[in-house]
Amino acid sequence: IVDPLRQLDQDLARFQSGQGTGAELLQDTKQYEQMRSQVAELRRSIANLHGAEILRSDASYQSWTRQLDAFIQQVDAMNAGPLLTTPAVYDNFNGTAQELEGTIKEFRDDPRKFLRIKIF
Repeated sequence: IVDPLRQLDQDLARFQSGQGTGAELLQDTKQYEQMRSQVAELRRSIANLHGAEILRSDASYQSWTRQLDAFIQQVDAMNAGPLLTTPAVYDNFNGTAQELEGTIKEFRDDPRKFLRIKIF
């Protein structure tokens, strides 16, 4: 019984001296207040979630589930389509990106070449 009590006493002494885990909360109230506000915000979020219609209504839940399923099917169709599976499309996009990069670099080097104002 004595050893755990000694250990607890040593831990408390370290904590109060600022060396223990979480000791900075005793010395700096800013961190404590920040943590407290985050916990309060979490509680408000949970309370708002309890009042959410999707948790109370089967129709809302079913509608949300159908929309999510449709979105998943669209992503799957796009992943299987030629846009992401054909190397030619990638090469075309890559070439276009390189041309755009060159044009932007040229514009930065000599903007007067691109910006011409003609009144008549």
